[in-house]
Amino acid sequence: MTILAENPETGELTDPRDLPRTIRALLQGHPQVRRVHELGKLRLSGGEVSIADTNHLHKQPLVRSVPRRQHPVTLLCGDDPTEVGAVVVRFGEGEVATVERALNTFPYDEDDRLRLKGTLCAVFDYRTVRNLHEPERERISALLVLGDEQPGALIAIPGLSRPWNVLVFRPALDGDTFYSMWWALDGEGSPLALVIDCALFA
Repeated sequence: MTILAENPETGELTDPRDLPRTIRALLQGHPQVRRVHELGKLRLSGGEVSIADTNHLHKQPLVRSVPRRQHPVTLLCGDDPTEVGAVVVRFGEGEVATVERALNTFPYDEDDRLRLKGTLCAVFDYRTVRNLHEPERERISALLVLGDEQPGALIAIPGLSRPWNVLVFRPALDGDTFYSMWWALDGEGSPLALVIDCALFA
């Protein structure tokens, strides 16, 4: 069942949720979450996070940067264990003071949604990939696959000068163009977590 609302006259879908409230609930333990997958740590050695289709590894990063180290990743699933309702990448501990949209840099700076053309999404360190030539990007994209029953994985990328991995996950299809990205910030405005919401949980 989708949480999106449909206009009976136009058929247009809208998201009726109080999204900052939903993001806080996802960080604290949302009652609709049925399965939690702790995947391990995502390497963000450059501190710039990109989120895109698995065959669009050239996409520019989010505006905010994060600490340059490895960060734990959690997948939150609903009744279908193969579809991800939300992804949480944590950067620190503390009380969440504010929640704000995670914005992209130019030329995607005016789009506050995560738009995917494929069925898999990748989260990766932009600085690691930005200087790669196209054949190398294509080689890496070919490695970013999941089994039919896998909701997501941290996939190690061989053949680079330093260790690197990519988070790949299968977002719940109900969200479609309503996927969104959110920062949870502490009182000083530093990121405690990045949440990718796939419009599954109310």
